[in-house]
Amino acid sequence: METRRGERSRGSSARSRPSSPTSSQPVRAKEPSNGEPHVSTVGELAALLLPTRPPRREQAAQPILRRLLGLDAVGRPRWLTQSEIAREHKLTRARIGQILGEARKKWTKIPALSELREEIVSILAYHGQILTVDELADANVSRRGAAGEENLLARESFAIVRAALETESELAQPRFLLRRPRDGHVVLVVRDDPETGGLDGPKLADYALRLGEEADALARAETLPSPSRVQEMLRVIGPPSGLAVLTTNRLLRIATRCSRQAALSSRLEFYPKGMSAERALRLAQGSLAGAKELTPAQIQERVLGRYPEAQPLPARPELDRLLQEAGCDLKWTAAARGGQGAYVPPHVPTFTISSRTSFGAPRIFLKKLVSDVLDRIDQFEDFDPRRDYALTLSDAELSAVERAARHETTASDLDKIGLEP
Repeated sequence: METRRGERSRGSSARSRPSSPTSSQPVRAKEPSNGEPHVSTVGELAALLLPTRPPRREQAAQPILRRLLGLDAVGRPRWLTQSEIAREHKLTRARIGQILGEARKKWTKIPALSELREEIVSILAYHGQILTVDELADANVSRRGAAGEENLLARESFAIVRAALETESELAQPRFLLRRPRDGHVVLVVRDDPETGGLDGPKLADYALRLGEEADALARAETLPSPSRVQEMLRVIGPPSGLAVLTTNRLLRIATRCSRQAALSSRLEFYPKGMSAERALRLAQGSLAGAKELTPAQIQERVLGRYPEAQPLPARPELDRLLQEAGCDLKWTAAARGGQGAYVPPHVPTFTISSRTSFGAPRIFLKKLVSDVLDRIDQFEDFDPRRDYALTLSDAELSAVERAARHETTASDLDKIGLEP
């Protein structure tokens, strides 16, 4: 599905990054000229879309419009096509088009909805001129400072965003283009203003969908590509003319949103949605290393923090098996945590890092500090390396020379050993 009408004569879209349009301050509609009251919240604007007491001749259309606007959705609303609505209600697509056309005419007369269409221009510019409908609905909630039950807000915001986009699509010079692939896995809203040297909507939508396809390909890899490799592969896909360089964060978000099965880890890797718990645990072992003891809930939390859309880790005793199969050396110890039980690493010497290790530290010390400490600082705001981290080394992590030196030397002399580079 692609919506684009008429020739464009509007000025080109803003290329510079505007200030954030998602302020927590509620947006007030301008003073309407027809005497209608101000509307500022999502709920107030959604209430204007359909009359509370419609005339008899319009009553049959109300459930159809509620379904199209997502107001009766269970969970997150989905963008339904006119054909889907027609099949559900056993009507012709032409009849659904007629009902929607009449509704669009009424929506054009709502000043606050017209203002929302102007706001969408700035929201799109702030987010790189590419948004999914769901992202646009979320931005609308944030912008208007709405308060209320989360699911209801999501439905109401989706409804007013769809009404605004449907109304814009009827104009001779619409500023947005809608793209919905046949499988319906995403509905894109992109800026469209090619005739004045601005952005070409179809090319912009194609670019976003190519990013999604690349994200899917990277997520399917047997070995997950590193964050730097992910960015490199996405940057290879050339953006359309006129599009400002996307920030890395926005590039990754667009690719994820436009993919079918890719999810984004906290380390900015692509991985498949629904990834097995065993694989997630194996890949997230770095987030478990260094802790003196971990409860099952803490292990589940850390792995979930890395791969939030993977399958959740099971409880004990199944978790014991997964840890063993993943090659993790944590062992359940019933006496840990004051008898409450916890997973603890095998007993290995713990070394205090002194000023002498600043530049002459063994390579394994530096490797573990970078991979373990920095990883936790990124993931957990309250992580204090001096309080929460103990540097431990197992024989498996050392070279033959280092293992021999270790067993011949005391902990206090370890940083004097001549080790392999």
